[in-house]
Amino acid sequence: MDADAEPRIRRVCTGCGKRSTGASAEGTCAVCGAPFRPMSGWESFVDRWFGPSEAFESEFYHRHRKLLELLWTSDGRGQEYYNILRPTAPYSRFISRVTDIVIQGIQDGWIEVQLPVVPTTDDSAYGVVIKDPDRFAAAMTEAFPSPAARGAAP
Repeated sequence: MDADAEPRIRRVCTGCGKRSTGASAEGTCAVCGAPFRPMSGWESFVDRWFGPSEAFESEFYHRHRKLLELLWTSDGRGQEYYNILRPTAPYSRFISRVTDIVIQGIQDGWIEVQLPVVPTTDDSAYGVVIKDPDRFAAAMTEAFPSPAARGAAP
């Protein structure tokens, strides 16, 4: 190892959990703006042996995914769907899973994203259009069966 090399510290964002390497644990996350903290010994072990390589992490991927999440959860829709389905999963896991469904719908063509050509303060210019609501409902109920289907009391 080069004696002049700066020490590299593995750190994790306190907001979104993104991992990165830096000269210190100080700084803010480029994805969500929250401060970094140093990884614990256990986190470092798991990160080293099981985490994805930094070479495969993309800033754009996380931001793009977050934008799609913001679009479909706007106007309280995320909370509304969560309250209707009453899944056993925590809200954050529910949001992540439905975002996966939305992304699949976009890829398959039954969900469209509305984005203006240039940024605007008019929120109505942004949105997600579900062209096949039956398919969306089927994907949601498959991912999160109703309490009766799970064998629980309503």
